[in-house]
This record gives sequence, C-alpha cells and structure tokens, in this order.
Amino acid sequence: VSDADVKRLERKLNNTPRKVLHYRTPKEVFDQLRCTSL
Repeated sequence: VSDADVKRLERKLNNTPRKVLHYRTPKEVFDQLRCTSL
C-alpha cells in the first residue's frame, strides 16, 4: 500500500459524515474542538 493510498483513504474517512457525530464529519468535529480549546 502506497503513502498516496493511505492519504486518500484518510481524507475519505475524515470527510465522511457519521451518525454518532450527528452527521458531522470527524474533521468538522476536530476543527471545532481545536478552535474552542484555544
């Protein structure tokens, strides 16, 4: 598996809405938490 394949899958997973996150993406939740902790 190449580095490019891993990066592509990482982007896909981090930008897929999740029911457990109230249909937000993991990236959206992470970005929101990062901004509020500053």
